[in-house]
Amino acid sequence: PLEKCLQFLTAVADEKLLIPGSLVAWIIAAVKNTKSNRYAHLVATLILITALDHLSKHLFDQRRPDRIRKRYRKRGIPRSSGKYNSFPSGHAMRLGAAARALQRAHPEGSLLIWTIVGVIASTRFLLLAHWLSDVAVGTAAGITVEEIMHRLEKAALA
Repeated sequence: PLEKCLQFLTAVADEKLLIPGSLVAWIIAAVKNTKSNRYAHLVATLILITALDHLSKHLFDQRRPDRIRKRYRKRGIPRSSGKYNSFPSGHAMRLGAAARALQRAHPEGSLLIWTIVGVIASTRFLLLAHWLSDVAVGTAAGITVEEIMHRLEKAALA
C-alpha cells in the first residue's frame, strides 16, 4: 500500500500529467482573465525543463538505485524506466520549476507549495528511482531555469 501511494504521488510530477495540467490552469486563468501570463510562464518553463531533462539523460549515465539494490524489488519497489537515467531527476526538475513559478503567482501559499513539492520529490528517492543527490540537483536546476526564464521574460517586457 505504501508503494502504491508513493507511485500515485510521484505521477503528479510526470511530464505527461504536469504539462497538460499546467495548460489547463493557463486556459482557466485566461478565461477568467486572472494571472494567465503567470501560467503561460509556467507552461513555457515546464516545456523547457522537460526538453533539458531528456537532453541530460543523454549526457549523464548515472545508474538508478533500483538497478543496483535488487533486493528491494522483492518488497514491491517498482522498476524505473531507463537503467542509466538517474541523474538528474526530471520529476524534481519539473517540481522545482513549477513550485517557484507557482510561488510567484501565489506568494501567500509558499509554505504549502514547497511542502507539497518536498513530499512529492521525496517519492523519487523513496521509490529508489533516484539517488538523493539526483533529486536535490534536479530541484535546484528546475528553480534555476525558472529564475532565468522569469528574468528573460521580465527583460523582454521592459
